[in-house]
Amino acid sequence: MKTLLRSLLLAVLPLSAWAQMPKYELDNGRPQFSTPASRKADSIRQASQPALVNRVAATCANTTTLDFSLPANGGSWKNHAPVKAGAASTNTTISTAGSYIEPGNGSETSMNVSNNGATVNGLPIFWQADYLSNTNASTQITFTFNRPVNNFTMGMQDIDIGANQFIDGVTIVATQADGNTLNLSAAADATVTHNTAYNTLSGNQLTGVQTSPNNSTAGNAIVQLNKPIISLQITYQNLINLTDPGNQAITIDYMTWCTQANVATTLAGPARALPGSQVTYTATTTASGDYDATGVKPVVKLSPGLASQSPVFPAGSSYNNTTGLLTLATIPTLAVGTTNTAVIKFNMPSATVTGRASSTIDTDDADPLDNNGTLAAANVTTTTNTAPTAQAKSANVSANPAVFIALPALTGTDPENDPLTYTIASIPAAGFGILYYNNGGARIAVTANTTLTAAQVATLEFQRGGTATPTTATFQYFVSDPYGGNSANVNYVLTVTDQPAVYSSPNVFLTSVVVNGKVLATVSDSDGSITSTTFTQTSGPATRGITFSANGTATAIERTTGNDKFPLPGAGTYVYSVTTTDSRGGQTTSSVTIQIITNDNASAYSTNNRYNRDALTTGTTLATVTDPDAPLTAATLATGSTLPSGMSINGTSGLITVGSSAPFAGTYTYNVATTDAAGGTSSPAVTITVFDDTEAIYSVAATPTGPYQNGNILADVTDFNGFISTATALSGVSSLPPGVRLGPTGQFIVDDRTLLVAGTYPVQVRTTDITGGITIQTVNIVIKSRPLPVTLTSFAAQAAGNDAKLTWKTAVELNNDRFVVERSFDGTSFVAVGEVKGQGTSSNATTYQLTDARVAAKASNGLAYYRLRQVDTDGTASVSEVVTVRFPLSARAQVSVYPNPATSTQDAQLDLSGAPAGTYQVTLVDMTGRVLRSFTQLGGSNELLNVAGLPAGTYLVQVQGNGQSFTKRVVKQ
Repeated sequence: MKTLLRSLLLAVLPLSAWAQMPKYELDNGRPQFSTPASRKADSIRQASQPALVNRVAATCANTTTLDFSLPANGGSWKNHAPVKAGAASTNTTISTAGSYIEPGNGSETSMNVSNNGATVNGLPIFWQADYLSNTNASTQITFTFNRPVNNFTMGMQDIDIGANQFIDGVTIVATQADGNTLNLSAAADATVTHNTAYNTLSGNQLTGVQTSPNNSTAGNAIVQLNKPIISLQITYQNLINLTDPGNQAITIDYMTWCTQANVATTLAGPARALPGSQVTYTATTTASGDYDATGVKPVVKLSPGLASQSPVFPAGSSYNNTTGLLTLATIPTLAVGTTNTAVIKFNMPSATVTGRASSTIDTDDADPLDNNGTLAAANVTTTTNTAPTAQAKSANVSANPAVFIALPALTGTDPENDPLTYTIASIPAAGFGILYYNNGGARIAVTANTTLTAAQVATLEFQRGGTATPTTATFQYFVSDPYGGNSANVNYVLTVTDQPAVYSSPNVFLTSVVVNGKVLATVSDSDGSITSTTFTQTSGPATRGITFSANGTATAIERTTGNDKFPLPGAGTYVYSVTTTDSRGGQTTSSVTIQIITNDNASAYSTNNRYNRDALTTGTTLATVTDPDAPLTAATLATGSTLPSGMSINGTSGLITVGSSAPFAGTYTYNVATTDAAGGTSSPAVTITVFDDTEAIYSVAATPTGPYQNGNILADVTDFNGFISTATALSGVSSLPPGVRLGPTGQFIVDDRTLLVAGTYPVQVRTTDITGGITIQTVNIVIKSRPLPVTLTSFAAQAAGNDAKLTWKTAVELNNDRFVVERSFDGTSFVAVGEVKGQGTSSNATTYQLTDARVAAKASNGLAYYRLRQVDTDGTASVSEVVTVRFPLSARAQVSVYPNPATSTQDAQLDLSGAPAGTYQVTLVDMTGRVLRSFTQLGGSNELLNVAGLPAGTYLVQVQGNGQSFTKRVVKQ
């Protein structure tokens, strides 16, 4: 029906009119045309929105909603520039620019803000596909946010099937700031509300299973994400296997997310430093949310023991030398778009130093990932650096002030293979000569303390001073690495010596060109002109027909008159010992060979001149020519008036290359007239074949019967022209499915099976075969739902007095070696506290338990976090969700300050009678962070705080030790 209707319309309408026709969707075989209309009462939204509003209201103080009701870019969202979701200048922006991928020439899909009449209501993004291919034809778009958004929710309509015409498949991949992707089927990641009778959810894919009636909410879905994201990739595909499937459509009705403050904290510092040198770390906290962040509290966890390294910490900060925690001053308000920078300095110890920056704010943070210290940009590791070494050098230079002599490059070695710079600490004495280096084609004189790159020191030259008399001079240099390491100064010795004269070679000539006065060899000398020459023939036929003039030039001569006649030299190889003297008195003795031949040896072109047209670019060599006698001096096309478009020939060397565009496929045969330096001419033939590339073909591997294993091939590629040499995902590595990598020969390989998420992932790939043939295609990577090696059915933790009792159950285990129980007190940094052996392979349900003893006293805020790390027999590991245990006050150490407030006559005491035995570090600070008093106190004791003599105000008592950390306020009246 659809194909017939399309044909009839095309037959009676011009293309311009066809492009303006309203789209239609087959519903039970009947076309439903959209009609221009004002916005109708949205029954679908009215039915589905309340649950959304209630959920967001419970988790957000404010929300941002993007409902697409105002068309932009003419209503199209295929390539949408960033647009603000709200009127405020600080509001979040959303964009789809450059992300849209579709089949064919772009005419098979549309994505417009519109109304589809009988099929959907309102003005959502109407995403329509009229695929001309069969199963798995797909289109993809990515919505990108300028910063993480929390509690993201999206409403979609009409995910269903058309009776024997199409099957909607919608895959949603949400990505977090750290690159991890969410699983729509995991309760911790997402909540998807939909009618399972009309569409089903597997992994990240919603699939239509029944036709949804018009004006019905049956095919709708609401996707609610429980973690912050920075992008949302949606792939819409047809899953029915038809030669020409039906016209299908879904809509994206609205998007909403929390309006929140957000801070991101990073830490910058050197990767290496010399022991004893000053190291600088910079902690930067940036506000990027929808409104200003208040009560921003940044901290940097440094290595302990830096108090002895002459630290310089920011004003208002405090450093715990035992734990390494540097608490920076609280930032009362950090405006959107502004940053706060804290500079930390210390001397590098003889051991590695680490730093991790994090922060908290008074209000909900849009994305804890970018300020909890887990991201790479928040962590710095500085190891001790080893200084590089420079090598001493020497060179002989010319006394001729008119020439520039190239010098051997400065060199250095670095134990860490760091790139080096070269500093010339001193230059030769005035008048001896000048050093130069080349910078962008300009010759620049070197002065003392000039620092050069490795490329620049390879261009060093020397020019002798015109009035200098010393014959030796020394300059010094040292090398430096990027981390403050400097070598000792080393010497570069320059000695003025005679530079040798150099004769031309090869000197080969045909007898037919050797005439009286023919120049057979020439000489050059960088020190000056040649003033006298002596020569002696050492081998070859005796002849008087070759002579060397005073300037060193060898010439053919003959004498035809008088009594002293002699002929031109005949065929043979003549070798001479020649001594030349230059204008400065320098002498060079050279062996000069002159060869005279009777017959010319023809030049010849390379024969394997076969090229894939994809591999040809401007300047690519297509054919080369060699001559056994001497280099070519001329080459012209002998047959055919011109080369084809896309080829050019060098008139001297005979080299044939690609011109401004690649030649068309075909076989091209020519003869080229060449002349060599010996005077020989020839007309070699050359054949060049250019062929069109045969495209590479991908095949999707069969789904494994059991769990996916690392190393499984998901898709392989073959190429008729030869094996694949390189393969690149054009959309970047982030476009690959989680847990999958692209191998250099084009295979899609399971890299981490624990990250796999069921779904179909279109990846645009560029492959290059060994002939240079390039294929760009979209490969649909299909990942089926397969059980992981261990099915964890439950994981729980509860307080049992001062202990934490952990229990978990498994339904199935495959090659399960062990469980490692990991604990954290901040929800970020986990350490192993115990192991439990697994069952190996078992289909029986198994219950496990482990007790973390006496942990309550270590949980300063009464909260402990636990997770399971499941390790396979091959070492592969996966991590469970995190569970928490909160201990009551009775199970935790007690710290109190009394009386509070204190007065000038009654001091306050710090009561540690409820704290475990051990030594505690106590610090009394004012509200600016200034340390007023610091002392140690034993657990189980009381100590006076000495606040009686302080001005009236509020002070903080900080207690740390034995895994405990407490802060108490004390007021002095």
